[in-house]
Amino acid sequence: SQLDISWTKPSEASGVCIFYSTGTDLSQANYEDFVTNKTSFTIKYLTPGTKYNFWVVSYAGDAPNYSDIQKGTSLNTTTPASYASCYTKPKEITNPAVTATTTTSATLSWKKASEGTCSGYKIYVEDVTGGQLSLSYDSYVSSDKTTIIISNLTAGHKYKFDIRAYAATAYNST
Repeated sequence: SQLDISWTKPSEASGVCIFYSTGTDLSQANYEDFVTNKTSFTIKYLTPGTKYNFWVVSYAGDAPNYSDIQKGTSLNTTTPASYASCYTKPKEITNPAVTATTTTSATLSWKKASEGTCSGYKIYVEDVTGGQLSLSYDSYVSSDKTTIIISNLTAGHKYKFDIRAYAATAYNST
């Protein structure tokens, strides 16, 4: 999993240092890079469905020492070391299937993603009869569930089902 971060570089800054962590303590954060003349960066190899905190610390002059930044000492920073938070997308579910049907309902099932966490699942049902798409069902399902019965379907209509795992506001669809 990866996240793209961006920022506005202060005019007096020489560059920025990028840190990330699942905690809120900068002294425990992973160091990513010193960046000059850029205002965005992609952090790769993150755990899916996980909340990360990011620090983009600007500096003036020479790039500071990594351990000094983590300790919060000897910094000639142009901005305070505050952080922003974001969730990575969860892994996709596997084996989605329609396991039973009646004239007015369908039972959907799936397997949870094998890695990372997920807050739950969002289920979309589209009626695609006659080439027209119309959203007919929009529901959240808790993360401990792996089946749902979709009712009130119209007999003889064709439907498309979409099951999306989510972690907070980050979605992944299957």
